[in-house]
Amino acid sequence: MRLLGGAKGKARTGHILVSAPTMRCVSNGSARGGRTGAWCNLPGTGDISCAMIRSDTVLRWDRYARGHCR
Repeated sequence: MRLLGGAKGKARTGHILVSAPTMRCVSNGSARGGRTGAWCNLPGTGDISCAMIRSDTVLRWDRYARGHCR
């Protein structure tokens, strides 16, 4: 498995393979602190990012949202 940006952390269990449709993500730029902001879509499910915002799993920041997930 090739990890984007290389392996992070120290535990071998930090990354797992999942058998599922391919998720497509589009970066909307740097989110500071070595992070990248992105919108991700899963076939058959829809926009994962918007679902996470609706479920209060993550916060919606207008700075990065740019009208996404209204």
